[in-house]
Amino acid sequence: MSKNILVALLVVGLIVMGAALLAILVGRPQPGPSTTTTTMLPFAKPVVKANLPKVLTIYQKGEYYSEKASLISKTLASASKYKDIAIFQAVNLLEEPQLAGYYGVTQIPALIIVSSSGRVLLKHEGFLSKEEIILLLSSLKG
Repeated sequence: MSKNILVALLVVGLIVMGAALLAILVGRPQPGPSTTTTTMLPFAKPVVKANLPKVLTIYQKGEYYSEKASLISKTLASASKYKDIAIFQAVNLLEEPQLAGYYGVTQIPALIIVSSSGRVLLKHEGFLSKEEIILLLSSLKG
């Protein structure tokens, strides 16, 4: 091939790449009122009793140990003898996916204990029994 043909191919290639880059940059959505959303994370403010920690169980529906952890959380939330220990909440990861990123969760189920001021006191990834959860809460109190 001659030198002129190589130069012409190089110029055409640069023009095509420049046009593609321009199309990508122009087509990118710009931030503005129509593309931004605000999501309230749970436990941003104390809801029931300001001096109680919050116990957040992040689970995934359909996964065995996640379902078991969710059931334990709901059992503790409904039991009157635990109402003065903490506020319990089970959250399905598929419905609230931003929580995993917010708390740095990489495995489910995950248990996060948050103080009434919003500070993470403990994060545990993996299954915990009801007794282990109560023991953890009592160790944080004492």
